[in-house]
Amino acid sequence: MRHFARIVFSTVAANAIAFSRPARAEFTDPHPERALMAFNALKFSPGVQFSEAVQSRDVRTVLPTTLSSAEIRDALDQDLIDRAVFSARMANADFLQEIDDITRDLIDGRIGKSEAERRFPNTPSGHKELQRYLTRAAARVRVCLESTGLYGLDVALYLQADSRLEVMVANPRAVKDFAKALLERSKSDPIDAWVLAEYAARMPFRAWQPPSSAALSLTALVRRLHALTETATREKNRLHALSVTDTSLKIILTELKRSLQWIERSQARLTRAARKVIAAEPRLERRFRLLLSLPGVGESSALQLLGELALIPADAEVRQWVAYAGLDPCECSSGSSLRKRPRISKVGNRHLRRALYMPALTAAHHDPAFGSYYRHLQQRGKCKMVALVAVMRKLLHAAFGMFKHDALFDGARVCPSLAVPTGVAA
Repeated sequence: MRHFARIVFSTVAANAIAFSRPARAEFTDPHPERALMAFNALKFSPGVQFSEAVQSRDVRTVLPTTLSSAEIRDALDQDLIDRAVFSARMANADFLQEIDDITRDLIDGRIGKSEAERRFPNTPSGHKELQRYLTRAAARVRVCLESTGLYGLDVALYLQADSRLEVMVANPRAVKDFAKALLERSKSDPIDAWVLAEYAARMPFRAWQPPSSAALSLTALVRRLHALTETATREKNRLHALSVTDTSLKIILTELKRSLQWIERSQARLTRAARKVIAAEPRLERRFRLLLSLPGVGESSALQLLGELALIPADAEVRQWVAYAGLDPCECSSGSSLRKRPRISKVGNRHLRRALYMPALTAAHHDPAFGSYYRHLQQRGKCKMVALVAVMRKLLHAAFGMFKHDALFDGARVCPSLAVPTGVAA
């Protein structure tokens, strides 16, 4: 029986947070000198830290152990140092808390890869219970949630308010594609929690920047306002259709008219509430005035645009604005056999794209700067819709520049390379 040098140590990586129990990275090698070399490689590896107790441990201690010949061959087949460093870095998942599936009633989650899945009610009392569960360790804890819209907003805000917790809200599409990369074919709450654990361990941690309460209120108001506008359009269409025939019941026509009157009163109340939220926040009030200077943007469009733009983090760049709106171009080509027509990704905020459409259509036909740009694209062979989407993107670029420099719209900056006519575009 041979003796092997065994080193067992605790690791705390720079991009991980220690939990109640430390992650243990263990490897065994038949040569004490080689084990010491591996320990030193880990000790000076970027992103790996050791406690003082571990650093002062006598790693030359030779302990008896029993290993099969196959295990010995496996230990010697590959480079020990690389495997040890990789294992230590992969142990980061043990320090991460994953909250997987958030529904109307329940929150499913797990701690790292070692503990079983737990379930908490998606209620204020359940949020407190979850907070106590996550903060039972003294160190700071990182929490990774998958975005589930309004169902997960309250718990994300509640955990974000705790200074002991760092919250990341992962993009559902990124998590889904990550699961495909892991060749995961099944889907269940435990599997999703495991996938999210792997995602949190391997992907960069991006701390969530929650929108302000004023921004959330404004977004809720303008989206409800738009929903009522769509409802009013449907009711008007029904009223028009029923009005052209004598067979329509009078009570139905009366109810439709009452419905439209109620919608109009609700829209007026929501508009006043939205303006009140904006007036109470100087930053929102200033941006609202800036948006009103954009061609094709009136009060209604400015409210819709501001309600969606208020959700974008303050440090986002203009490319991130475009991607957030789903207006970024998406190319699909490979060699000489596959060459599809480029399209916009539409992977983003559909409400923001919808709010940009009518202002872009108006600006393309009635503003000299945007009209010149619109016609220039058509002269290059672009179809009308492609040119209009480009105008939408230009409007978004203009809004970004106006917010960044706190300046009103300047048509000369839209497309300086083009000669902007002085007349109104046809």
